[in-house]
Amino acid sequence: MIFFSRVLSLLSILIIAWAIWRLIGFTLAELPGRTGHGQGTPAIDPARQMDRWLGALRLVFILFAVTTLVTHGYWALMAAGPLREDPYFVQLKRTRDQRNRRIEESGLRGWIFDRTGSVDAVLAGYRFSGEELIRHYPLGARAVHVIGYHSLLRGSAGAESAYGRLLRSSLSSWNLFDTRGVVGEDLRLTLDRDLQRAAAEQLERTGKPGAVVLVEVDTGNVIAMASAPGFDPSASESDARWNELRADPRQPFVNRALHQYYLPGSTFKVVVGVSALENGLDQAVFECRHGGYQPPGSRQAILDDGGEEEIHGRIALGDATRFSCNQYFAQLGVELGHERLARTSGHFGLIINATPQQSRARRIDDGLWNSDNNDFLRVFSPNASRMVLGSATPAIDLALESIGQGYLQVTPLQMALVAASLAHASGEMPAPRLDLLNAPVVRRRPLTPQLAESMRQHLRGVTNRPGGTAYDAFGRLLREGLSAGGKTGTAQFEQGGAHRVDSWFIGFAPADRPQVACAVVVEGGGYGGRVAAPIAASLLGLSRRQGLITLRKVP
Repeated sequence: MIFFSRVLSLLSILIIAWAIWRLIGFTLAELPGRTGHGQGTPAIDPARQMDRWLGALRLVFILFAVTTLVTHGYWALMAAGPLREDPYFVQLKRTRDQRNRRIEESGLRGWIFDRTGSVDAVLAGYRFSGEELIRHYPLGARAVHVIGYHSLLRGSAGAESAYGRLLRSSLSSWNLFDTRGVVGEDLRLTLDRDLQRAAAEQLERTGKPGAVVLVEVDTGNVIAMASAPGFDPSASESDARWNELRADPRQPFVNRALHQYYLPGSTFKVVVGVSALENGLDQAVFECRHGGYQPPGSRQAILDDGGEEEIHGRIALGDATRFSCNQYFAQLGVELGHERLARTSGHFGLIINATPQQSRARRIDDGLWNSDNNDFLRVFSPNASRMVLGSATPAIDLALESIGQGYLQVTPLQMALVAASLAHASGEMPAPRLDLLNAPVVRRRPLTPQLAESMRQHLRGVTNRPGGTAYDAFGRLLREGLSAGGKTGTAQFEQGGAHRVDSWFIGFAPADRPQVACAVVVEGGGYGGRVAAPIAASLLGLSRRQGLITLRKVP
């Protein structure tokens, strides 16, 4: 559209130039010696020529007015909202529009608070440095990927960018009462400041990159969304520090909860389990044998993490989930087939066989968040979780995808929503919400209440029964009276010639009436039960102390 606008502008210039040329030509025709008398040339009737000229000029300026109206209508309504946005123009506006800078300098932005709205729970505000008021972020690097930053030098990111119009709403040039010192509207997010800090601290202790997402099951409220590594926006203004951050191979600018792809490992077995329940294969029994399972047409054997020493014998869905038996779920996935597994995966929001164009479209308009704010969606829409699965998929790839390996990419937010769907009493997937501006809504319903309850029963065995892969991590929480359910994951792949093992856990608490769901991933963390699960247990325990989880009273 920018190209079209440029063409219209050039056309307008050509029309004006033509009109001027015609006017000069008409004036010359009126000069003495140009009437044609005595030369055998018909005389020019000035009045008639003038009428003809005025008619042409009227048409010219009608076309010019229409061209101008279309051009300015586009820039006013469709370049940066409210009807549509041109990403290229918005980027130019954000980086080069000096008028926006003058507006920002004319007053103060609104403050950002956590879910309590308390002055003791400020996420972004101001403090006096001794010389001037500066934008202050109390959690620093522990919330930078969600709260972001605002700087006249560096621009905006995170919530500061997503809600920029609200935060400086009183500073609009349309406000006739605008004066220096005006403060924009405040914003209250769904985050819990203590949980956000704790989630980031847990990731920091591992010394590895990763992400944590916690959501309320019934409302979709995001109560923590941490990504590591981060950086302190208040201490990153210098060019040297900024360039250092940009060159950091750990990519501290990336919000890994939304914009980093991961293999889900065994956490994806919950989707395969749901597919089995949907299609009447929940009673299926498979053999976990010495030597592993070889899918039809393949010479590659699928083993469990313990190698050939880990043998479960004949095993059903419940114990296979508790022990996270690779051989069982590989056979179950092949038995289900690509069509049924693809259908269930699609119910949970994964795109099957997505083209790059479809992935980009989903990234821009994911239909996931509880928001119609284009600025918000541009900042917080996650990468499109996707998998390759079709009639041409070999049995070995189908088996690998059924244990969370192979051609499968997800984000931590997506897996947190999978956990929330399983935890929801009606099997609904709530639309995630980061602010309190819109009422809670449901985007999809991946499974029925009966299937959700059946799957929760299996997931409780992972955390609450001896032998479960997360039993050791959740033992203390269980002794304190808080039971949970979930699934560990250990995603293994080659990266840069080295073997990397990501640690995963998705789950919910309390087990009997889930209220909070979570997803934790630690890059290179190792087994999910040893690294990710303890982080999840700690944060779910803190959720209880923060009042986000209430236990049912026993009569």
